[in-house]
Amino acid sequence: MNSLKKSSPVGVPVVDSSEAIEGKVAKATISPTSRRHNNPFDRLLEVGSSRDWSGFSRRHCSHCPRHRYIERRRLSFRTRIDAVNRTELRQLAEDRVLDAQALLDAGRWSGAYYLAGYAMECGLKACVLAHVEKTGAIFINSNFSKRCFTHDVKELIELCELKKQHAHQLNNARFDVFWTLALLWTEVSRYQQKTESEARQLVEAITSEPDGVLPWIRTFW
Repeated sequence: MNSLKKSSPVGVPVVDSSEAIEGKVAKATISPTSRRHNNPFDRLLEVGSSRDWSGFSRRHCSHCPRHRYIERRRLSFRTRIDAVNRTELRQLAEDRVLDAQALLDAGRWSGAYYLAGYAMECGLKACVLAHVEKTGAIFINSNFSKRCFTHDVKELIELCELKKQHAHQLNNARFDVFWTLALLWTEVSRYQQKTESEARQLVEAITSEPDGVLPWIRTFW
């Protein structure tokens, strides 16, 4: 037994190398991370958050039924929260206008600015669905659906094939000014502070009758 412990040159006990090797082997054997198919909930903790699914890499676990099930649940959840039909998008656009106006009246400039922009986006996405119903675009171009996952207003105009109508509408001087203001909005504005002037200008640009952006969008949705 004495041979298990040795003294270093300065008198500090050290573990025999054979014991150290055995300890490492035992530790590696029981380590959850050393096993390829560890418990998925342990893996979530290892990733750092129950909402971060990036740790379940299809490249590493595509052959594991448990991880395939988790991936299917993740994709089905995304589908449920993203699926909105044309009627609902039109209603959302109208509701976001009311929300933006209420926030404007309450002096909440940044919130009013942000929601006014989403009214425009929802309206344009309703136009995209109207175009799909009319032309069956999703069956013509397999990439069409992927392109719809965007907040880019110009991209949405292209998706619903309104570029000619939009170019014609820009001949209206008031609409041209309103459109320039509307293009300043992006989805990242939720992280930005906006002034009263910016909020009022955007709400007017989107809602003003008859030359605002949303009244024009309504003619196509």
